[in-house]
Amino acid sequence: MPVLTFQISPLSLRRPDPKQSRDHRAQATAFPRYCQYLFLLFFTFHFQFIIPSASAQSGSDTEVTVTSEFSPATIRAGRDARYTVTITHSTAGNSGITFRPQVNAIAPSIPGLELSYIGQSSSTQTTFSNVSGTRRIFTIRLNFQARAENPGNYTMPSFSLTYEGRDYIVPPSDLVVLQADTTQQLDQDKILFLELLLPEGKIFVGQTVKATLQLFALDRIPNIRNNYPVKVGDAFAEGALADSQTRSRGRRGNYSYNIYSRPLTITPLKSGRQNLMYEMEVQALLPLDGDVFSADPNSQDPFSTFSNDPFFQRFNFQLNPQMQYQNILVSTDPIELDIQPLPSEGRPEEFSGAIGEFSLKAFPGTNTIKEGDPLTVRIQLAGQGNFDRIVPPDLDLGDTWKSYDPTVDFKQGDALGFTGIKTFDYTLIPLDETITFVPEISISYFDPKTESYQTLTSGQLPLTVLNNPSLDAAQNRAVTDTDSTDVEPEQREFFEINLQPGRLVSGLRPVYLEPWFLPSQTIPLLALFGFFLVRRHQIKIEKDETLRRRKEADRRLNLLLAEIGESTREGNASSFYQQAHNGIRLVLSKRFGPRAEAATADEMDQLLEECQAPPELLEGLKQLHEADEALNFAGNAPSTLDLLESRKAFESLLAAINKIV
Repeated sequence: MPVLTFQISPLSLRRPDPKQSRDHRAQATAFPRYCQYLFLLFFTFHFQFIIPSASAQSGSDTEVTVTSEFSPATIRAGRDARYTVTITHSTAGNSGITFRPQVNAIAPSIPGLELSYIGQSSSTQTTFSNVSGTRRIFTIRLNFQARAENPGNYTMPSFSLTYEGRDYIVPPSDLVVLQADTTQQLDQDKILFLELLLPEGKIFVGQTVKATLQLFALDRIPNIRNNYPVKVGDAFAEGALADSQTRSRGRRGNYSYNIYSRPLTITPLKSGRQNLMYEMEVQALLPLDGDVFSADPNSQDPFSTFSNDPFFQRFNFQLNPQMQYQNILVSTDPIELDIQPLPSEGRPEEFSGAIGEFSLKAFPGTNTIKEGDPLTVRIQLAGQGNFDRIVPPDLDLGDTWKSYDPTVDFKQGDALGFTGIKTFDYTLIPLDETITFVPEISISYFDPKTESYQTLTSGQLPLTVLNNPSLDAAQNRAVTDTDSTDVEPEQREFFEINLQPGRLVSGLRPVYLEPWFLPSQTIPLLALFGFFLVRRHQIKIEKDETLRRRKEADRRLNLLLAEIGESTREGNASSFYQQAHNGIRLVLSKRFGPRAEAATADEMDQLLEECQAPPELLEGLKQLHEADEALNFAGNAPSTLDLLESRKAFESLLAAINKIV
């Protein structure tokens, strides 16, 4: 970055020469000395802060760096190491657009070194600086597992990879493999390892599953710092993740471990055999030589009492120079899960995607009410499962009731929101005194234990509707006012005119007669009225969940359309079709809420059928699915011109779906 350096001579503080010219004296009079100091201060600030900032922003807004490493860099024969290629993409601004990296890389083969690809992970970080402004840093990791059966020095040579359509060079990395140790010593992967505990039984697509991620750390490791886990792969949606973790102790074989457990939830998005894997970066305090079992460190350390104190562990074990913090990337073994599709047989029409175990209770506000008065009916759904897919059920009330959109509330039973109580408060108004009960309210869900659909009903709640005399009187008055004829106006008495002048007052013109008085009073009234309208609109959005959901969907859809345009210009067909499906889900979420945000291709077709979409609209969506499948499975990549035509067809399809939802 070029650095601009400015040197300004100091102002002279000596007395002016009395012989200086008249022009100089006039100039000194017109530009006093304190103004010169202010002028100097302004330009000093301008050149020191504004110019460097502009220079930084005028430079490159995007920076990509590629690194590689073996972790650990020294292992014994027959043990595993992690080879990681890290791509760091730094870009200016914070547009809020979701980052979807496109990376193509093939690592070269090395004789004697087994290298297998594990998966890709990514993370996003936002930074702010007074000089460079806001920057977003995207980190993409390509993870490989390396193992060598024979000792020696192995070098991963430099190779090229393609990232976002451009080629980059991966620097070389070295791995030292030592002779296998025949003494009793624990493998590297047994010092720190990660496990994912999943419930037993079948898992269905769209089902929210509660799991536990456990980090095992050998009890001889005095201190560790672990970051949040990162999911590898896109077959599962990341659910809730507990903010805190619990610590316990346990044994595996002949060794004791500190176990750090963190609960989380996952939701499969695709049926069939899918791989699930998590990784976590751990900072552990380890010996410099990496040999945890060579000797008991406390037996040789005269300061072992202080070393075991957590207070001194915070200072990086300065009392024991043989120890230091090391960054270790641990991951779970890839778990292959057979995700079952939801059965189509016996699926109720009102099924909205709720999967779990639930129970329903109904509470009427009262059993006796007058005709035309509001009645509050509360529906409580308790249990465990994906509560975000449960939407307020529609009521079939006929012409004898008047209803309003219900208010929705959810109280979590645990930190993940996997258990809890969801409440719907309906406001109903009976319009006929012959009503004797509140209509039934039913909610359908899929029970994964019984593998069948279940329907919960509130039953017919008894209700007595009393005659409302005031309502009858109001109706009678309305009829009377309609049929009445004109009535002669009432005679009024006029006051006599006073012929005597009153008290004399000053001849000054009153303020309210001034021409500026009325506009000055109108402006605050208009401002107050505008504030009232804005606040009323905000309150309406806060209370109306449907309107709030539609506005949020429109906002996200505008960002997504910008991404689709960029993918079309770059000829990135994979990103285009992925974003196109996300756009369909966003439009459908205006009506169906969270149920549509994670909908599969079949579920999107079903949602459109619920909207009574015309056959040509369903055929357009089917063509979009087939083009995506042709790209993923047959490798038929369209050209840029084909993508432009596909984009026009997609925008027409999106506009048509937007009209019916």
